[in-house]
Amino acid sequence: MSGTPAETIAAYNKTADALLEQYKAMSRPNDMPWWFGFLPPIPSDVLDVGAGFGFAVVRLAKAGHRPIAVEPSQEMWRLGAELRSGHSIQYVEDRLPDLTRVKALAKSFPFILCNAVWMHMPPSERPKGMASFAQLLAPSGVLALSLRHGPPPPDRPMYVVDVDETITAAQEAGLANIRNEPREDTAKRPGVSWTMLAFRHKE
Repeated sequence: MSGTPAETIAAYNKTADALLEQYKAMSRPNDMPWWFGFLPPIPSDVLDVGAGFGFAVVRLAKAGHRPIAVEPSQEMWRLGAELRSGHSIQYVEDRLPDLTRVKALAKSFPFILCNAVWMHMPPSERPKGMASFAQLLAPSGVLALSLRHGPPPPDRPMYVVDVDETITAAQEAGLANIRNEPREDTAKRPGVSWTMLAFRHKE
């Protein structure tokens, strides 16, 4: 199942209420996220692209960082307001592959998170998306990106993702792969698995 970026955003807006309850049930606040070991010194400006309701940016804020959340679904971001209450988080309504509004901030980031987003990117847009990440990533920074494999839910458009293709796109954008770890789906959804990838600028 695939769809345009506009259709994907519309699908998330439509299902945001149900998804928030699902994600709350899956959330394990005391677990260490797979990307936590890549975080820069505190405090730093860090970027979460595809922030959803804000679960990850809350973790980043609690860790002492200054998170900037990028989320094109206004409904998801609105419904996550209670979750984010009391935390200083900058919100930018923007989306891949261009991240135009983020680039207009004129910042570089020592850490960029893109979790459970890449499968929504049309394959033709992925090279441009990687180039945007490379432009925004600080010289010694790390991009943490997860890939979702398996059948999509019936209500959300997704494309097939390939690990080698993703690493190649990153290399062409000037990024070197420093982590490639397959993982099971914590929600135990049939046929769903993940690959956790990390990149930094080539030396």
